[in-house]
Amino acid sequence: MASVNKSKIQLDLYKHERQFCKEQNEQLELLKKELIILTERAGNYSSSDSKKIIRSDIANLKRFINEKQKKIDKAKNFMARIESKIYSLSQPSKNVLYYRYIEAMQYEAIAHKLNYSTQRIYQLHKSALEELAACIDKKDE
Repeated sequence: MASVNKSKIQLDLYKHERQFCKEQNEQLELLKKELIILTERAGNYSSSDSKKIIRSDIANLKRFINEKQKKIDKAKNFMARIESKIYSLSQPSKNVLYYRYIEAMQYEAIAHKLNYSTQRIYQLHKSALEELAACIDKKDE
C-alpha cells in the first residue's frame, strides 16, 4: 500500500506541475509583452535619469522572467520523468495512467475509450499504480 501511495503522490504532483506550467506560461507571455513595451519606451526618454530607471526596470524584469522560466523548466523536467515512467509500463497500465494523468480524462471516459467497464478501469488503475511504484522504486535505486 505504501508503494501505491508513493505513486499517487508522484501523480498528484504531476497534475499540480502541469497546472503550474500552464499558469506560469500565461504569466510569462504577459511579462514578455511588458518587456517589449518597456524596451520601446526606453528609447523615448531624453533624460539620462529616466533612461537609467527604465533600464533598471528592464534588467529586473529580465531577471524575473529568467527565474520564472527556470521554475517552469524544472516542472517540465519532473513531468517528463513521470511520463517516461508511465510510457515504460506494460499495457493496459500504460494506457490507463496515460489517459488519467497525461490526458486528464475521467475514469468513465477511459472506460469508454478502452472498451472496459468503469469498475474494471478502477481495478486496472490500482494495479497500474502498483506497477508504477515498482518502476519508481527500481529507478530510484
